[in-house]
Amino acid sequence: MSTNALSYGLIPVFHPTGQGRANKYTILSTYAKNIFKGDLVKVGTNGTIEIGDGTTPCLGVFAGCEYIDAQGKPTVSPYWPTGTTATNIVAYVYDDQQTVFKTCVTANASGYDQTVVGQQCNFFDASTNNTSGNVNTGLSGGSVVTAAIAAATLAQLRIIGYVNGEVYNATTNPYPELLVQLAEVQFAPNAAGV
Repeated sequence: MSTNALSYGLIPVFHPTGQGRANKYTILSTYAKNIFKGDLVKVGTNGTIEIGDGTTPCLGVFAGCEYIDAQGKPTVSPYWPTGTTATNIVAYVYDDQQTVFKTCVTANASGYDQTVVGQQCNFFDASTNNTSGNVNTGLSGGSVVTAAIAAATLAQLRIIGYVNGEVYNATTNPYPELLVQLAEVQFAPNAAGV
């Protein structure tokens, strides 16, 4: 239950096998946007990881990266710092659709009652342009900031429940925390190619 607006991105909390793992991808050296742990990411047209845009299919959830910086120093980081020049870049991404994540709703939460379970939502409001995050901790500042998408409509995340079963309540839980899975993903069957 949250009486304060929280913004912490997507945190993996469960996988049916008990062994949720992040897979390895890469990021283009000097990629000019921050990517924080807990952000949705996608595969760009050049085959490397980019920050998600809040409306289109995603690859998964960013879990950190490692690389050799311009001075030759091995670096392990929870986020990709914008414009970093590096080699041997490895980006870790939770891309399994069975993984359950928790995230939060920071605005327009009144529509998040029991009826939205099974519906879909987008992670970022397109107007935020995915710029939120904390460079000191490397953690995402993202959240579900728009209303759930109408039934039979596609979005990035599928709502499967609520943390501790606590739905929206204007007094005691105005900012509910959701349990979600990846819904509209780039590598799923029948998805258009990148």
